[in-house]
Amino acid sequence: MRRNGMILLLNLFLLTGLSAQINSEVGYTVSYMSLNQTNSIIDLYNKGKGLGENESVLKPMAQMHILQGFNLGLTYRINVLKFGAFWNSLSASRVGTTGNVKKDIGKEKNFYFNNNTFSFGTEFVINHIGFGVSIDYNTATLKTKLKNTSSKVLLSQNTKYKYYSDKLYLIFYLKATDGFGIELKPYVSFPWKRIDVSELANLLDVGDGSAFSSEKMIQFGLTFCILNGFQPDF
Repeated sequence: MRRNGMILLLNLFLLTGLSAQINSEVGYTVSYMSLNQTNSIIDLYNKGKGLGENESVLKPMAQMHILQGFNLGLTYRINVLKFGAFWNSLSASRVGTTGNVKKDIGKEKNFYFNNNTFSFGTEFVINHIGFGVSIDYNTATLKTKLKNTSSKVLLSQNTKYKYYSDKLYLIFYLKATDGFGIELKPYVSFPWKRIDVSELANLLDVGDGSAFSSEKMIQFGLTFCILNGFQPDF
């Protein structure tokens, strides 16, 4: 089997004129998600839903739309085609406080959203412009912080999600030197399933979580990449 793989790899190099190169990528990603259900829950929290007569919101919780984080990748170029494997980690956190105004006693509520994505994709780049498509495997979590500690735990065992998504993106490429390049990749990602956020309603005490529908976490994002490896002249 190993011998057949070596022969196949050799034939691939011969067919492409030995013009393939490997690049590593490192960068930063910012994405926007509407998160309608999540923000509806936050709105109810900010209105004091479920609080007692002498309690109110001391510090409102900001809505959540923006996630950000880092990305890594490894690509293999054959002329104008690139095949790659990528990892991306995005996160966001929100904190709010409720309590008894007269006694100025606050009860902090916090939650943390994290989404790790493992992607396999194909890119077409010629001169300074291209496009790409990938299939992504996502693991997402909703967590909260334990009282009086820095430790974070899942809101419940139901707030760890695994799902697939499709990603479409444009590529704007600039060669800086023979071994260094940069890319900007605006993208949109379409999940194959929805995510249940009902446990967030339970954490924030805004009522029965089953009253809220699940989220379709469509992402609109921008990835900045630094490329390390031979950069060809198209």
